[in-house]
Amino acid sequence: MQRLNLIIFGPPGAGKDTQVEKILEHFNTDPIETGAIIRDLVKSDTQIARQIKDTIARGDLVNDSIMEAIIKDRLKKVSAQSGLIMDGYPRTIKQAETFNLLLTFMDRKLDYVVFLDVPEDVLVSRLSQRKICSICGKTAFPQEENCSSCGGALEKRIDDNLESIKKRIINYNEKTAPIINFYRKRGLLLHIDGNKSPDEVTKEIFEGLKS
Repeated sequence: MQRLNLIIFGPPGAGKDTQVEKILEHFNTDPIETGAIIRDLVKSDTQIARQIKDTIARGDLVNDSIMEAIIKDRLKKVSAQSGLIMDGYPRTIKQAETFNLLLTFMDRKLDYVVFLDVPEDVLVSRLSQRKICSICGKTAFPQEENCSSCGGALEKRIDDNLESIKKRIINYNEKTAPIINFYRKRGLLLHIDGNKSPDEVTKEIFEGLKS
């Protein structure tokens, strides 16, 4: 299987988790889903966990220094024979610059940044209905009663309330969206119409990765 170093990028609710699963079926990549890492972290009863939990409940971004420490620790576990796919990081220009340096230290280069573009009204609708598995953390479709992977009970994410959703989209537009041009200028951006069925989005991604 081909080894690729990727970032999957887009606003909250764009369908990144679904497309990561599809990519993993065809490429030798290690998935690094920062949202899942953080959700596991906040389950511990520590001061930093409580601070992060309050931050994400408000719809704010975890600060750069904490994210850098989390990513550094996770990258140490990536096999030299495997590529990687980042989901949820970087989210600011500073984080993008830091990630470039981390890849350089690992003697890796970024191959593509897959950008899932979805209209804001669609995002709000998706996030309002979204649930995740309480056991494995997989995102579930609205019609599902239990997790399709492990059978676990589904629950709402603490940041999927309407106030938090709107705040997260504002944060995305102000702090994360500028990354689009950061990577476009470097010739790495793969712009995908994310307002399609999951299978259609997957097809467009694979066509871009093969070009």
